[in-house]
Amino acid sequence: MLCKELFNFQDRLFYIDRRIKESTIPQDLINELKSIWKIDTVVRQNSRQNNESYYLFLKEIKDAEIIG
Repeated sequence: MLCKELFNFQDRLFYIDRRIKESTIPQDLINELKSIWKIDTVVRQNSRQNNESYYLFLKEIKDAEIIG
């Protein structure tokens, strides 16, 4: 069982590896963190509940196969 939150973006399926408040990370460090953590895509998400923005560090699920 996959215990990660799934995220559909541009017709591709990802799981959210990390969710970090935008205010805690300088924008110029995003690409460096993406490389260190081996992340495929980073998107920004605005939360309606608390009016904050988050960076979602996403890893793509390339192939899924159902096994017996």
